[in-house]
Amino acid sequence: SASSIRAETNAAAIGRLTATGNPQDAFTAYMLIRKCNDARKDELLISDRVAHGGKSPTKRAAEICGDIAPGQIAQRMIILEKATDAGVHGAASKLADEGPGGLGYSADIEPDNPDLIEFSEALNRGLKVGAASGDWWSLAAMAAKYETSSEGGEPDYKMAIKNLEAANEAYKTEFGNDMKSYEENHGRLT
Repeated sequence: SASSIRAETNAAAIGRLTATGNPQDAFTAYMLIRKCNDARKDELLISDRVAHGGKSPTKRAAEICGDIAPGQIAQRMIILEKATDAGVHGAASKLADEGPGGLGYSADIEPDNPDLIEFSEALNRGLKVGAASGDWWSLAAMAAKYETSSEGGEPDYKMAIKNLEAANEAYKTEFGNDMKSYEENHGRLT
């Protein structure tokens, strides 16, 4: 009967998805973890507003996170890097959001810090694979990189334009309009 069918828990879904070895499944698992982390961060920010008379969120982090284990949260970067290395659309942008070690960015981090260097190399690999697979965000990020410097250190405006045009086409395919609408809502990409 329908009442005896149980919904898969978040922890079970993450376990199942990561076990497939499929990079798209890995990204889906990461997004379950990410949604939980984002809800926890939002809850912390909102609790201060509620203390000053603001509205409480409709869904609490505990409800969104469900039974996701701390170990699964700790493994999110490994899961995300598998998806990024395979060029899964959206993965490179999430890796960039996470920052080195999943700890975000700090003005205090030295440019020669081994963690930052390793992260930058992983992100650059992910951007190249993502761009090659047609991920609009990776293409736009590559355009920005070429606009400021190329592999040789000098700007490569031809490659910047080529990547930005490809990013716009990929964006149109995915969302039905060009990136100008994105820029109007979120700011300039390059």
